[in-house]
Amino acid sequence: MRYLLVLCGLLALSWAQLSGNYYINGCSPCATNEFPTIQDAFSALSSQGASGIVNLYVVSGYNPANEPPAPAPISLTTYTCTSCRVNLIFDTPVQLQRTVAPTAGSRFIFRFTGTLQNFAIRGRGNLTLQITGTAGTPSGTATGVIGLVSTTTTPLQVNGFTIDSVTVIGHNRDSVFAGIYVGQDGSLTTATLSSSSSVNNLTISNAAIRGVSRPIFVAGIRTQVQNITVSGCTIGAEVDNADVPNATTDDPTWASSWGATNNIGAIHIRGARIVTLTQNTIKNGISGRSTIYQLAGIRLDSVEDFTISRNWNLPHPLCRSVGVGLIRDSCQPAQQLHKSQHR
Repeated sequence: MRYLLVLCGLLALSWAQLSGNYYINGCSPCATNEFPTIQDAFSALSSQGASGIVNLYVVSGYNPANEPPAPAPISLTTYTCTSCRVNLIFDTPVQLQRTVAPTAGSRFIFRFTGTLQNFAIRGRGNLTLQITGTAGTPSGTATGVIGLVSTTTTPLQVNGFTIDSVTVIGHNRDSVFAGIYVGQDGSLTTATLSSSSSVNNLTISNAAIRGVSRPIFVAGIRTQVQNITVSGCTIGAEVDNADVPNATTDDPTWASSWGATNNIGAIHIRGARIVTLTQNTIKNGISGRSTIYQLAGIRLDSVEDFTISRNWNLPHPLCRSVGVGLIRDSCQPAQQLHKSQHR
């Protein structure tokens, strides 16, 4: 009987909700507060849930090569949350360089779906996520770096999600659809979140994003997506090509900036309420000479109640874009659109 009680106690401990500090350090074997990879930590979070503050520290010894083989993403899905706050914290420099595939389930380096509460990626300037290429065909235009997505069977239910101080890089602005994407995994280029999804309190702050077509794209539903904040982000890259770039003759620096098609925005919010965009710097978007309205530093479609303040849009003189533009079917209180600069 005593041994049975001990066994039951050990089983209960192994399936208790995560709580406190854990270390992702490439361990083998691992202590009870260690994980070898981020995916192992995510799997434990989904299976066991979280209680109170949970800090998942990525520390010395972590090896990105031990994550699931690409193009499989590093993925997190539904977890139970008992007054929880979960932080993935990068305390050591990490470069996650991976290939992706332009098919549902494999489009992203980090993929999040299901019910997610009070979760944060805290890069601390140490985390770089970079797509190095695309597996399979087509070329990869339906891929992204970080995706918060619904699927045909699983809605996305987010209440509190932060991405802070992360560098996001696609391998080419012509062939990577999005840097940070919120929408439907079935078709990045056309679909919105599923009708049973909801997103509340999404914050993207102090990120550097380049080498993608749409750096930040929220494809939401206005009645179900609210409290979206983008602040302190730097979008685009420095370029030195003397002529307007195109898909076939890009200088490498142009390929590493953003843009590549018509009617998009560096920060593109489609279908949301209570949106705050402040202190972002957007530079060197790629469009052609013929039509000035191909790109916008900030684009809002079907957005209600927004504040846009102290942003900078710095287009290359040989390419055309507008600072705050293409605002369609959107409304906001008076005096909320101010102090943003376009040069």
